[in-house]
Amino acid sequence: MKKLFTILLALTLLTTVGCGDKPSEGTTTEPTSTSKETKEKTDKVDKQNKALKLGETGRMKSTLGEFDVTVNSFEILEEYDGTKPYFEVFIAVDVTIENIGDFSLNSWGITRTRLENVERGSGTDNEGIDFPEEILPGETVSGIIYFDNYPYGPYELIFGFARSSVSSKLTWTFDVSEVSNK
Repeated sequence: MKKLFTILLALTLLTTVGCGDKPSEGTTTEPTSTSKETKEKTDKVDKQNKALKLGETGRMKSTLGEFDVTVNSFEILEEYDGTKPYFEVFIAVDVTIENIGDFSLNSWGITRTRLENVERGSGTDNEGIDFPEEILPGETVSGIIYFDNYPYGPYELIFGFARSSVSSKLTWTFDVSEVSNK
């Protein structure tokens, strides 16, 4: 009985292994992309996900419009608008926005961003902005975005963080050693 069971098991395995890599009749296979197509797709993703540095410009596309963003510099403040921070300091980020779309942009809507403190593993949304209310097509404006955060660590400033209205997400990385008011 043991011999019969062993023989049946061996035949079953041989049949499964022998027929396993042949396509069954009636099935079709999808054509695979070429390595050139794959590389082009990867390059586009890499460019979109590349972390930018202070002074570099990225392009945002959203339901609100299309605009270029440059993160110029940042300062560490003890207070903002007469208010003391909940955490330790306010991070004031100097940003330039150019409206390259066909419609006016609401500055509050497009500057809703997040500042991640990489060292602490936490982040905060912006507390306020110092921008004109509306940015007209073709107009370039500069302003400040304020975050309640900590005075140490590397930071990641993220435009498009957890927002369904954007088709791109941009991240700038910078460190306390780059602060402009030290």
